[in-house]
Amino acid sequence: MQHSASDGAARRTGRGLVRFGLTALLGVLLLAYVLPTGWLTALLQHFPAYYAWAALGLAVLARWSRSATVLQGGCAFLAVGLFAFWATPRLPAAAQTLHDPASMRVVWANLQHDPRKVESFLDWLETLDPLPLAIGLAEVHDEASVIALRERYPHGLADRATGVALLTREEPKAMQSVWVQNGRPILHLEMSVAGRRVDLVAAHALVPVGAGAQPALTPLVELLDGLDAAVVLADLNQTPWSTAYRHLIRDARLQDARRGQWPRKTWRPRRSWLVGLPIDHVLYRGAVQVEQFRLGPDVGSDHLPLLADLALGSGEASDH
Repeated sequence: MQHSASDGAARRTGRGLVRFGLTALLGVLLLAYVLPTGWLTALLQHFPAYYAWAALGLAVLARWSRSATVLQGGCAFLAVGLFAFWATPRLPAAAQTLHDPASMRVVWANLQHDPRKVESFLDWLETLDPLPLAIGLAEVHDEASVIALRERYPHGLADRATGVALLTREEPKAMQSVWVQNGRPILHLEMSVAGRRVDLVAAHALVPVGAGAQPALTPLVELLDGLDAAVVLADLNQTPWSTAYRHLIRDARLQDARRGQWPRKTWRPRRSWLVGLPIDHVLYRGAVQVEQFRLGPDVGSDHLPLLADLALGSGEASDH
């Protein structure tokens, strides 16, 4: 009898936790995706996987505690919906037909202003076959690192003040650094690959934290406007689930090279496997198609490098 009473008390506590947890989770989701009011609530948009696991935990607790059927079903339905939302990058990009394609390999890495990480990154590059045509970099500030990088990639732009670099093995047709108010510059190279023009862009957005720190991606959209085949290598400090990212993709008519894959985290704090987000991106538009996209190895940074093999068409691509 005593065991039955304690079991009943535990289940009543469980039912209370389900009601409280579901109310709190729905409140967070409402602030994040329905009524975002500023940078703090916008930050909540980056964690659908965590919300999905929380909803699944509530569904299990609701089942065990014999909560009302509507609560059990609601938690289960919410978990399924959140897992589906988290997996949206898994949906493949629209297929397109390229005429007489040429291949190009690009790499992006955030190296945390540490020369030792630059050395590890260069060692990894030497193992690649073929070598990347271009590398986009963030947080490369010291002169020795820039010199080491330019020994292998002598052309392009490197802004040591902000740590953004876009370097190539072949000489660009043109290049420019686009000033961004209250932000880091956007680097732009016009390249020719097997007679095909492709514009390479590198960007490292500021972390959107603090009053007035909404992500300033408008200059990137303005730069891409009017370009045909273009590839963006960037740490946007935005995940595929954020409003800012979705607006960038829509307004600049971009595709994400990771489409068709699970959204694996590209940034995670050192010595932590629970926390991490996919905030580094290879994006493209125009007569460009992804042949391969993958994450590189741990080179000592809290970001993983990105590698993309791309096919460039000789003209306009046709969707099918």
